[in-house]
Amino acid sequence: MNGDETHPVHANFTGSEISMHKIDRQSQTPMYQQLADLIRGRIEDGVLGYGNRIASENALVEEYGVSRITVRKALDLLVDENYLFRKQGKGTFVSLRNVSSNRAVEQGFTAESFRDGAIPSTQVIGKTIIPAEQCPAEGRANFTGAELLLVACVRYVDGVPVIYEQDYFPMRFAELLDIRMDNRSVFSLLGDRFGVCFSGYSYVFTVAEASPEHAKVLGVPARHPLLRVCQTVRGGNDQFVFFNTQMVRTDIYKYRTSMTIEP
Repeated sequence: MNGDETHPVHANFTGSEISMHKIDRQSQTPMYQQLADLIRGRIEDGVLGYGNRIASENALVEEYGVSRITVRKALDLLVDENYLFRKQGKGTFVSLRNVSSNRAVEQGFTAESFRDGAIPSTQVIGKTIIPAEQCPAEGRANFTGAELLLVACVRYVDGVPVIYEQDYFPMRFAELLDIRMDNRSVFSLLGDRFGVCFSGYSYVFTVAEASPEHAKVLGVPARHPLLRVCQTVRGGNDQFVFFNTQMVRTDIYKYRTSMTIEP
């Protein structure tokens, strides 16, 4: 892990990243349907996650050598199927589908940013295996094994860094070492890839001064006051899922939490 300067990586996927196969021009299946099938397949495989921005119509036209009408019909079909949604003037994005069993997904950073009319993005700056004893005190008791997976990332709103986040995962999620996590909602990734259904989370809020590393990553002066959030996330049968710490620039990003009281 280090505090090297980072640059925003927007949630944008080119046509080549979407496609595993080219359009078959000899097929009786309409080309717009083939293109829709390719994009839908990448979403269902988890390659494109909630909030990822789909390439522009021009990029898809150039990549596949099809007409703009073909591209537009493919995207319209996926919007109708609720695989994609559009934001005026911002682009086309992967939708959040089947959220009823994963309420935490629609309350995370990605969903909240979209509800505010902003474009979220995430850049992972490090992944490593560390001794469980190095987890911050607030979350250490959740780890029963000797090691854990630490993922550090910077979260952006409209290209501006707003959160420095460190996620601590039990080793049952070690596969995350080899999974692309940039511009992915952690909640939707765990749900799609590991079948996690979230049941709740708890927080500890404090105010802390920006360390030199935080200052460099978030673009604030050293010792600038930041909101420090410790979050513990749980799944079915109250099983521990992961713990994280977030250093938040509240002058730009307003942290929200909510609670639903069942009757």
